[in-house]
Parts: sequence; C-alpha cells; structure tokens
Amino acid sequence: MNRDDRIAVFGWGSVAPGAPDVSSLKSLVEQGGSALSTAPLGPLGDGLFVVGTPAMDDARLRRWLAARSGDARAAQWLARAGDCVRFTVSSCAEALESQPGLEDALRSLDARVRIIIGTGLTDLGEAFRARDALAKARRAWDAFWATPERNSAMRAWGTEGRAPDGEEVPADYRALEVDSIERYDAMLEWNAFWCARSDARAAFDARLREIERSPVGGDIDRGPLRAIAARQRALRALVESAKAPSPPWESVDPQLLWSIPNAPAAELSMLLGLHGPAFAPAGACAAFGLSLSLAFESIRHGECDAAIVGACDPRPLPEVVAAFHRARLTPACGTRNDPFTELRGTHVAGGACLWIIGRESVLRPLGLAPIGPTILGCAVSSDAEHMITPSEEGPRRAIAAALEQAHIDADSIALWDLHASGTPGDARELTHARHFAAPHTAFTARKGQLGHGMGVAGGWELTLAAIALDEGRAFDTGIPDEKLHPAIAERALGALVTRERPLSHKHAVKVSLGVGGISSAVVLEKRER
Repeated sequence: MNRDDRIAVFGWGSVAPGAPDVSSLKSLVEQGGSALSTAPLGPLGDGLFVVGTPAMDDARLRRWLAARSGDARAAQWLARAGDCVRFTVSSCAEALESQPGLEDALRSLDARVRIIIGTGLTDLGEAFRARDALAKARRAWDAFWATPERNSAMRAWGTEGRAPDGEEVPADYRALEVDSIERYDAMLEWNAFWCARSDARAAFDARLREIERSPVGGDIDRGPLRAIAARQRALRALVESAKAPSPPWESVDPQLLWSIPNAPAAELSMLLGLHGPAFAPAGACAAFGLSLSLAFESIRHGECDAAIVGACDPRPLPEVVAAFHRARLTPACGTRNDPFTELRGTHVAGGACLWIIGRESVLRPLGLAPIGPTILGCAVSSDAEHMITPSEEGPRRAIAAALEQAHIDADSIALWDLHASGTPGDARELTHARHFAAPHTAFTARKGQLGHGMGVAGGWELTLAAIALDEGRAFDTGIPDEKLHPAIAERALGALVTRERPLSHKHAVKVSLGVGGISSAVVLEKRER
C-alpha cells in the first residue's frame, strides 16, 4: 500500500468500565488501576462476582443530542435507547469531537462512508425485560380466565369432578403448603391449564379476531393508520367490558425491536444523516477486529472512503455472568483474576469502543489529519475445532495473514496485546504470539483492568495499544509480578508487561480470540508526526 492510499484513524471514542471516554481510559491504565468491582447483580447477590460496569456520562450525551435536535427530542431518544445504542452513540460523539470538521467531512462523503458496529452479546437486557414482562402478564391473564365464573369447564370440575374431554387435570395447588415454591409453581400450571379451556376466554379471542380483521379501507395513504387507531380503541373497549387484565400480547415493549444487533449502526446513520451501508457483524470476542477488518477491506477495495467502526456490549447482566460461570469461564470468589496468574477465569464487562478510519488521500484534502496510527493489516480466521478453547493453529492463520498484509517483520514489533482472558488458554496464546514476535517485543494483557466485554474488549485494548505505540511506552497492566504463574513467567522470558516500560519500535499487533473459534489480528504502525 503506497503512502497516499494509507488507511489511518481520524477519531475515536469509548465507554468502558471506570472510564466514560478515551482520556479517562488512558488515565486508568496509566496508573495501573483496575475498574473491576463486585457490583450488585440482583439474583446473583453482591460480592461473589467481579465485573466491569461501564462508566457512562449521560449528561454529556444528553447535551450532545440536545444540541442537534433539542431537549425534548433528546429526552425521547434517551428514554427508548438501550445499552448498546446509548454506549455506541456516546462513543461516536466523542470520536466526532476528536478534531474540528470531522463530522462535516463525513457528511460530504455521505454514501462513501460505511458504519460497521459489531457486537458480542447484543442488547440482551431488552430481551430479558421483554421475557419478564410477558411472563408477568401471562400470570395475571391465566389467573383471570381460570376462575369458575369465567370458565364452565372449571365449574364442571369443581361441582361434578368431570375433567374437560377426559383430560388429566394438573394437581390442585391448594393442597400444597402455603407460600411454598412448589405451591406457586403448581398454581401457574393450574391456571394455565384452565385458562386454555375457558369458554369466556374463547369468546374474547373470537371478538378480538374480528377486531383485528377490520379492513383498511380505500384510502391507502391514511387508511392504515386510521384502522390501527380504530383497532386499538376497540381492543381497549373489549378488555374493559370483560374487566380483564391487559392481554399478554400487549405487555412487551416494542423497544425489543429497536434493540436488534444493527440498531447501534442504524441509529448512527440516522443521527448523522449518512446513507452508506450501516450494519452489525457478530464476531463474539473478536467483534471489534472483525468490524475493523470489514471496514479496512472495503476502503482498500474502493467500496468506500471512510468508515465508522466499532463494537458494543450491554452492561454486565446476571444471566450472562451466570452463563460465564456455568461454562467455568468466570470465578465466584469475589476477587479479581488477572491474566497469566491463577487462571481462574475472566470478568464480564460492557460498554462500547468506536474508531473513525479513512483513506488519507481522501480525508487530508478535507482538512483532516490522523489522530491515531496507520492500519497496515487486518485478518480474521476460524479454528473450525472447538467452541471455547482456541487451537494452536487457528489464531496463527489470522496473525500470519495480517503480518503478511502489513509487510513487516518481527524485529519492528514493539508491542503485542494479547486476548488473555485469565484462563488456561493464556499459556497457549503466549506460545503462538512468541512464535511471531521478536525477543524485545512487549506483551500486554488488560482484562484484569477492564474485564471481558464480549465484543468490545478488543476495541479498548487496541485503542490503548495505539496510544502506547504513539507515546513510546507500554502502560502498566496492573498484574502483580508475584502472582504470575511460574510456568508462564518462565515461558514469557520477561516479555510480559506488569509495570510501565519504554517501546522503541514502530509497530503493534493486537489479537482477539472469540467464542466459536473466530480470531482477529490487527497490525498498526506508529503515526508520523
């Protein structure tokens, strides 16, 4: 790639544990700190699990939104935005403020800008809230229609002991101990059984079908909206006449639909008025590297001139933490586990990270200069072997491809940031990294400071690697020297960074290893001053 065709970083932003922006993120690691803590996790209690809760500056995001569309619209937007959208837009606002004129330049390129925001977990919180709302509404619904006055089958069972159509009736929950879990579970089963056989509910459903089948009418422009409004009025009247609770199908917030994986990218396209493709790749723990690779290749092949690229994850959710623990990937001992130490597991985290990248030959004439490194290589591969444990060969394919694309040799690699999730796989990862790196290459690992955002951690780590490369120093990782696993310390030969150390070469490599066997590798070159 000749100099005029180089692809560089023109803006970046982040929402991370303990750090609502890139400046705070740098300060956190510069001081050797960790943002992980035992935050309350509802059903999982408080104190067992260490997680990385994102530090979100809501006031700053509100001001940014209000400046574009007014206070009322900003409040409406914030009321419906889920975690992933909120974190991503906040990161983008910071990235756009990286240098004057950046947003105007993107607008001038319009459809020549792609928006690629990857995800590891997507906004699962909205799905969990929808599930809980539906379950709560169903409990009330079943109980209402299961009563004898609304259910002739129930009355027949109560007075004559006659089961409907000879079916087997569930055990009567009233025979079980009051306030016991067994009684509650049996009550749900009992009510669901009788609700399904209620003649009054069947009549309600028949009337509902008639309402929903009401015609749109001849006015195709205004008729559909009028028909929807009429159906809503009729449904409310039907529920009121039956004195029924709200039906389960009215209980789920449509926010669930606005929280699908491509929502963060779509929101950015609308907020910025950009018409290029906006979408979401899902690459597990390699999501940021995958998104960057897709954007990098699109620019190289002339499909676009710039890209807004990143990854996002929701805040640590009890369900996700529990799943990580059940997979034996995170400990429940209430203390932090650093990479390369006790190998007990990693810590769930959430947030977002976003880069604005572009072709220098296009963006420099628009008055912009890179604020970050040149991207020399991006590659992705799959193990095709195991869901969790990386193979020896799989990640090497991505690393070799990225290094070949970058046309660099091992001697020029100053810094290598590892995925290093604090599991036994750390040792294998260090082995294949040393296969490509030079003896002087410094190795960093930061999941003991920031946790493991399933898709976004690679973005935080890559951003810090880029800043370290620019400043010529590998920041403190916060890993206690005395806790390094002896076998790993021996294998590392002093290459693992614990305290800050200088860097004297101009290239950095970042590797991410994802669930499902996907690996990404990125090669950066120090920005010319």
